[in-house]
This record gives sequence, C-alpha cells and structure tokens, in this order.
Amino acid sequence: MVTRVGGLLRDMAVSAVFGTSAGADAFFVAFRIPNLFRRVVAEGASSAALVPVFTESLIRGGKEEAVRAAGAVGGAAFLVLAALTLIGMAAAGALTVAFAPGFAHDAAKQGMTVALTRWTFPYLLLVGAAAWAMGVLHTFRNFALPALGPLLLNLAIIVCVIWLAPHMRLPEYALVVGVLAGGLLQFLVQVPALRRLGMRLPMLANLWHPALLRTGRLVVPVVFGGAVYQINVLVATVFASLLPDGSVSYLWYADRVFEFPLGVVAVAVGTAALPSLAAQAKAGQTRLMADTIVDSLGLVLAFCLPAAIGLALLAPDIVALLFQRGRFSPQDAAMTAWALRAYVPGLLGVAVVRVLAAAFYAVEEPRAPVYAAIFALLVNVFFDVALMGPVHPFGPGLDWWAGSLIAKAGDVVRIVDMRHAGLALATGIAATANACVLLVMLLRRLPELRLAPLARSLALHLSASAAMAAAIVVLQLALQSSSPVLEWAQRPALRVALSIVTGTAVYAVCAMSLGSAEIRELAGLFRVRLGRDLKRDS
Repeated sequence: MVTRVGGLLRDMAVSAVFGTSAGADAFFVAFRIPNLFRRVVAEGASSAALVPVFTESLIRGGKEEAVRAAGAVGGAAFLVLAALTLIGMAAAGALTVAFAPGFAHDAAKQGMTVALTRWTFPYLLLVGAAAWAMGVLHTFRNFALPALGPLLLNLAIIVCVIWLAPHMRLPEYALVVGVLAGGLLQFLVQVPALRRLGMRLPMLANLWHPALLRTGRLVVPVVFGGAVYQINVLVATVFASLLPDGSVSYLWYADRVFEFPLGVVAVAVGTAALPSLAAQAKAGQTRLMADTIVDSLGLVLAFCLPAAIGLALLAPDIVALLFQRGRFSPQDAAMTAWALRAYVPGLLGVAVVRVLAAAFYAVEEPRAPVYAAIFALLVNVFFDVALMGPVHPFGPGLDWWAGSLIAKAGDVVRIVDMRHAGLALATGIAATANACVLLVMLLRRLPELRLAPLARSLALHLSASAAMAAAIVVLQLALQSSSPVLEWAQRPALRVALSIVTGTAVYAVCAMSLGSAEIRELAGLFRVRLGRDLKRDS
C-alpha cells in the first residue's frame, strides 16, 4: 500500500510538470516499452517460473541447494536481459513505430519518443536483476524488502521531476534519470538479504545447473500468459496513438489509479499465495491447494468489489484531487476520469487472473494461461476496434500501413464511439474473458475446487458493496447542497476523504453483519496488532 501511494504521488508530480503534453505522451510510450519487457520477462519469470523451481530445490536439497539454483538462474538471466537491453536500445526506432504508429505525423514527437526509449531501455536490465532477487527472497518467505523496491523507484522519479527537470533544457530526460536510478535502487535494497542467505557472486557463473533447464522450460509460456493484462494495455496504447493528442496520457493516468487496488490486493494475494501453492503442489496436497485458491479468491472478492464500485462513483473527484494542477487542466481531468470509469468493470477480472494463473504456475502447467491469454488478446483487439470510434478524422492513423485496415474493420464491427475510454473498456472485457477461461480450465485440472463458497462470498460482498454505494451517493448529494453548514466540505480532498471513510465504514459493518470471514479476519488481525502495541507501550 505504501508503494502504491508512492506511485500516486509520483504521477501527481509528473502530471503537474508535464500534464498531457507531447513530451508526456512520448515518455509514457518510451517507458511502457521496457516496462512491458520487465513485466513479461523479469517479473513474470520471477513470480511464476523461479519460485516453483527454487521451492522444489529447497524441499529436496535444503537451503544451500536452493541458493545454488538461484545463483545459476540469476547468472543466465543477467546475460539474457543484457542482450535484450542492447537489442532494445539498437531497435528503439523500430519499436517506437510498432508501439506508437500514430506519432509518425509529428517528427519532433516521434524523435523524442525514440530517444527516450533508447535511454530508458537499460531499466530492463536493472529491474530484471531486482525481479530475480525478488523471486529468491519470496522463496524464503521474505516479502518486505522486495515490496519496498518500487517505492524507491517512485521516490527517485519524484526527486528528478521536482528538482532536476527545471534545470534541464529537455526536462523529459529527468524522467529517464529517475527511472534508471530507481531501477538500480530496487536491486540494491535487496542485496543485504541476499547476502544473509549466502548468495555470492561466483554462484552466478554456474551456467550448467539443472535448475536452468526447468526454469527455461517454464519461462517461455509464463512470460506471455502472466503478462496478458500488460500486453492488452500496450495494445491499447498502440490504438490510442491513432487518436487525438493526449489519449495516451489519459490512459496512462487512469491506469495508474486503476492499478492502485490491484497492487494493494490482487498482486499481494497472488504473490503471497504462490510459494504456498508451489509447496502444496510438490507435496501432492491438492485439497489444500483448492482451499488456498478459494481463500485467495475470497480475499480478492472482499476487497476488489468495493474498490471497483468506489472508483466508479468517485472517479472525477479522485482524478481532480490527484492530477488537476499545473499543466493538467480540468478537461484533462474529465477525459482521464472517463477512462478510469471504463477501466473499472475489468478490475475483478484482472485480480482473479492473478490468483488463477499462480495456481497453474505452481503445478508447472503454464500452457493453460497462455491459451487463455491468446483468447483474451483476440477479444481485446476486437473490442478495441469496436469501441474506439473512427481513426479518421481524429488522427493521422491512415498514414500507417495498418491504419486503413483498422479504419475499415471499425466500420464493420463498431459498436459505439468511446475513443480512448473504449480502449480502457476493451482491456477490462478481455481480462474478464481471461478469468472465465482460466477458471474453467482450473476446474478440470483441480476437481477438488468448489465454487459454492465463492458464490456465497460474491453475493455477500456484492450486497455490502451495494449498501456502501448507496451511502456514498447519499453523502455526495448532501455535499452538493448549497447549505452553508456544508461549505467546508466542498473541497475535492474533503469530499474524497469523507466518501472513502463513510463507504469503508458502511461496507465493513454490512460485510461483518452478513458473515464475511475475510473482513472479520482482517478486523481480528487489527485487534491483535493493536493489543500487542498497547501491551508494549504499557
């Protein structure tokens, strides 16, 4: 949660200095390219391929064997990521044309995107090393230090935006400095924990360890299946480049807010569940695996349902509060809020995919997520074309070789003209389709999995979320009145704070009254922690 708050503060700083300018569009495309490789190659491999392999080494050979396996994989990963980094820097021009074809009409914008992409690409190598370290530490149930890494990235970018950018002729390059410094810090913060495990540099030269073969067999399908949401977001960026200037930035800022509950809940649940699922799979404890999956999905339902409804209701106020300052205008805020509301229907689907994919990776069957991901990608492209509206006359996309093809396809399958918001909605629809396919496949693979508890949990938390929504709507209507008594609450910060506090309280009370095990357990953990703190203080 601290890391995600840091991410919002980072985006607040970036939006104030760069807004939705051409420079902002250029950086967001430039950063998204190596960031996609990071999620696909680095984080995907560490969270889904490395943990099961290291866990088996830990169970069979103990700590020393797990550390040796981790060292061997780390050495090979460094060589692969270094090669990809050099290729990416050399091919920055081609990558920009592929991922932002609509920028071709503006030579200055395209040139800046190419340059920013080239200098941002070394981030892949730095954060790849950090992701490998994360996989090692997760195997040994060390979650704190890896979770702090992204916070350091956010702080580095904030420092560079506020203090470095004003002194540079091209302030966008301050963002590149922040990204590279943050990538390095993400790795360095984990080094002390690695050394305590006994990890030493010579281990990275062992390129003949048997763990490499098993990791290589897993990593190829994992890197695609585990990052399908990010791939769909990148596809949306490609189509957004064909729309009016600012569309890429609207989607970027909306996605940053949308990912806040995902990072706090879905990523945390999936990350924490994977080592347990891997250990249970190696021990043949399928019943326990099914229980772990049901418990994890229950947590996702309990927290993502109210988060989705809250984001939909408060999107304009949240976006205005976070970003509407400096070069980020009220019009920019309105367009970003539109995209955020369009993202919301897919929140539960993205969160569920994170847990279900972890179950397949735990049993070392990564092909199922790949098949589901391919289906979701096709769904995403279809709805992108059907919901984004016409390419012409909004942008110069017809100059691109595929622009005319997209325009003709849109004339055939168009459902509604939602511009960039349609791209956000398509991403959510694809994520939901991905979740449904994965669930069907997992039911066949794990017949012990029972959906009845999840159906009850869905009904319970949906009812509590409806009560929460009603309370927020009533509060918002009251705050909009012209009563002098409520003038103090007209500021966006107070409206958002009051709505969140009221909605959270109503949801928690209703959920606990209806018998939510997840909310009761959370409340119990807070009571235990509070009791310990009071006892220590006394």
